[in-house]
Amino acid sequence: MTQMVRDLLAQIDSISAAMIEDSQWTEPASVQPGDEVLGVLPDDLKRAWVLYSCLADELAGDCESTCELHVFFNLNEASDETRTILEEHERDHVRLEFLKDVFWKCVMHEFPMTRFDNRVIAIREGWKVVLMQEERASVSSVADGCITVVL
Repeated sequence: MTQMVRDLLAQIDSISAAMIEDSQWTEPASVQPGDEVLGVLPDDLKRAWVLYSCLADELAGDCESTCELHVFFNLNEASDETRTILEEHERDHVRLEFLKDVFWKCVMHEFPMTRFDNRVIAIREGWKVVLMQEERASVSSVADGCITVVL
């Protein structure tokens, strides 16, 4: 297991019940007409979503200044300090995308009926997992014999 995965798991475990209930991290819409409620998200996945939200907010704040650096510097010609900042920022994006992908795969594992349903999966107020009326995008790519479906 990579250090990134170990770090993410430790961060997920550190999310408290108070953070889960803190409204600044949980502002999903209420259940909409046409939503099919499948159940409530388990606590460990609530913690993962809170971590995702926190990391996404932090990264969004860093993106503007980091993008400015990237525009002004060719990575090959950048100083070691600038290169380190840009590389760390890219790693943060990879980590965030990984956490999001794992989160949704875990939701699909907890609610297996979502795997073969083409509707969009969403989290609603009260941590309800729903299938929306809208359909997911179709197959987005085929690589190495694996089909990737856009969630």
